[in-house]
Amino acid sequence: MNPDKIEKSQGFIFMKNFVLFLVLLLAAAIFFFKDVPTQRFPYTYTIKKQNYPELLLAEQADVLLVGDRQALYLGEFIPMLQDLFFQTFSQKVKIYNWASPKEGIHRTLDKIKSLKKFPVAIIYLGGSEEFLEKLFNVKHYKRIQKNFEQYADINVLSWIERFPITSRYFFYLPQYIHLGQFEESLEILGAKEELQKNEINLKLFELALRELSAITLNNKSELLILTTPVNLLQEPSVCKAATNDKFRNELYKVEVLLQNGKIKEALSILELFKNSTLANAKVWYLYGKTFLELGRSDVALQALRYANALDCSAIKDSVLVNSIKRRVAREYSIRLIDFNEMVNKDLGAKDLFTPSNLPEDQYWKTLVKDLEEKIAPLL
Repeated sequence: MNPDKIEKSQGFIFMKNFVLFLVLLLAAAIFFFKDVPTQRFPYTYTIKKQNYPELLLAEQADVLLVGDRQALYLGEFIPMLQDLFFQTFSQKVKIYNWASPKEGIHRTLDKIKSLKKFPVAIIYLGGSEEFLEKLFNVKHYKRIQKNFEQYADINVLSWIERFPITSRYFFYLPQYIHLGQFEESLEILGAKEELQKNEINLKLFELALRELSAITLNNKSELLILTTPVNLLQEPSVCKAATNDKFRNELYKVEVLLQNGKIKEALSILELFKNSTLANAKVWYLYGKTFLELGRSDVALQALRYANALDCSAIKDSVLVNSIKRRVAREYSIRLIDFNEMVNKDLGAKDLFTPSNLPEDQYWKTLVKDLEEKIAPLL
């Protein structure tokens, strides 16, 4: 046989086998990753299709309010906001409060994604009841972190944007959490896992806020992000990794010293604790609260903020969540109203929060005036 024909025949067989290999490899990959969702962001959960009876009302609104219990309470001041709008507009501005108690941003985002018609402005006030649902399995911590690293790689994102199905490979997880109706997590974790959970939850919040920002911008709707007022005088929950029985007893002795007016002695002990146990929220809380009572609000504010950042409670207003809001708003050129600063500028001067841990009404009224000034030019 002609050597050239033999060579061509062998080349054809090689290419045929190579194509077959690629087809089998693709089929195997599709089968292996068939339960992995196709997504632009490396979420660790999926949300089953929800029925939103209020969807039509939300789509008919000029101004839409979303978020958790903080946003729900802001709804009490909608009549005041409408009265302020009436001073400028002859027709009533349609404002709808679509907030829900215990609603995390992942739920808020799912609502926004269901909109076919977007309002002129969306007000987002959430983050105070953010981590009540289980959004991931903490035993997959390392794999989840790997997914976050993939998301930060511009080359990976380029692949996902051109071929969305490849996200199943880049953002693979052995197990996704499938969310139906809201169900509060009662999961009890060890010291290390508790810290890992807090870390991942904050990153998931940031991802969802980024997507919320991108969606509103793409739909030519104005998003206003509000920071959540943080009650710095609410005693924090200490992370398991930052304490033990012996240390709790030592801290109790410090509290007794403070109650008996032995402030100097108590502060000297707290100074030692600060240096040796940096992650104990209660040490910083007692330190800050004591300096606040001494009239040193500058030192107190810094310490109390740090105490809140170390708080391991799921139900809390968080300085860390607020810092994420500020960063995302800056990066996406989105309007941000620092409601937290509006309230906490008076720390130590008077009572800032109600017994139900909501800001006093005077601050809500100030907020509403600020909202009117920022939204009116958009209408």
